[in-house]
Amino acid sequence: MGFLDFLKGGKKEEEKEAGPASEMGSVGIANVRGEIGKLISRKLEYERGKAKELYSRIRDDFGEVRKLNRELAGKTFESGQRMDAPVNMIKDNYTRKAVSLVGSVPAVSNFEYQEIKDFCSGVDRIMKDMQNIPTRQIVLLSKCFKGETSRIIKKLKEISMQKAGIESVLEGKALWLDWEMNARTDRIFGLLRKTKDLEKQQSILAEKMTAKEKEAKEKERELKEFVKGREFDEFRKLGDNAREVEAERNGIESEIREELTGVKRPLKKLEYESRQKGREKDLVFSRISHSPMKVLFQDQGDSVLRTALIRLRELKLKDNEKERVEELITKIENGYISKLVDRYKWLEGQAKEKKRAEEKSDVPERKKTKERELENLKKEIVEYGREKERTEKHSKETFERIGMEKEELEYVITREINTKMDVTI
Repeated sequence: MGFLDFLKGGKKEEEKEAGPASEMGSVGIANVRGEIGKLISRKLEYERGKAKELYSRIRDDFGEVRKLNRELAGKTFESGQRMDAPVNMIKDNYTRKAVSLVGSVPAVSNFEYQEIKDFCSGVDRIMKDMQNIPTRQIVLLSKCFKGETSRIIKKLKEISMQKAGIESVLEGKALWLDWEMNARTDRIFGLLRKTKDLEKQQSILAEKMTAKEKEAKEKERELKEFVKGREFDEFRKLGDNAREVEAERNGIESEIREELTGVKRPLKKLEYESRQKGREKDLVFSRISHSPMKVLFQDQGDSVLRTALIRLRELKLKDNEKERVEELITKIENGYISKLVDRYKWLEGQAKEKKRAEEKSDVPERKKTKERELENLKKEIVEYGREKERTEKHSKETFERIGMEKEELEYVITREINTKMDVTI
């Protein structure tokens, strides 16, 4: 066997032995590990003690490997040939690597199953890294430093055997079962703590929902009282009055436009005749024919319009056009049109005043603010409800997981130590 070749071997696994199951009855989750500990205490004490012993030997042997490699590092191969320098360089590289690897041996403190298993994995890694050397270099080291490498090989063999011994101890199941029981009961305790936290969250959410619902009812009451109150009533009346004024103004405007529409065509004829005859001073009628409404609403507008209408008597008009012209002249002369214009202007002033009053009032914004506050509260209540449902669902799922963990724990106990135990939560 060459240098480090012994590390390439494997190991056989032992078969399990089955036995009759015994009945233990009900055991609280807090006492499970203690009860299991009583059943496996002797074997657990033996396995842990054996693991400690082998661990101590391996640590000591790795210390010896470090020492031997440092001694090897101090040696020099001298044959007087050209190969001396490469051999010594290979030796230096190997010893540096070996000393570094030995310094990374994992430490074990509590000698729990997983901790010991991780230690064995760390030893495996170190041994494989030490083995990771080209075959030619292994041959040279074995040949040129036979005494030193043989002692290193012997120690590494001892470490390998001791590691196999620890792995054999781990297969005894006591350490594993103690660790497994601890891990499984810790998971159940963690889930139980989680259910308490979820129950607390549900209680908090329920309290928040109740508080928000109470606040929402109060806000709804305040909003109804505000809408029924004097301020909002006055603002509403202001709006109603503004709409009434607007409606009356629009009605007057429609009536005036109707009166002017009846004479618009004759006024166009008057404009045309004035242009044809070159009567420049009469071209003012052009403005009247195009914008009679605008002219009428200017100062003395009804007088200007009356003058234009009287001139229409000189033109050849249809009978219905003459009739409309004469009717409008009469209405202007008896003051009817001026009264309509005055009423329109007064209503327009009222409309502007009421609009300014509406714009100045903070009643609409206060109402909107109260409505927003109520709407926001309703949204919060809905969100709290959804969060409560999610929490309840999560709580249910957690209880189901606890049940599954409990069943798996009972199964492991029955399978590994042939004891039926009813674990109570």
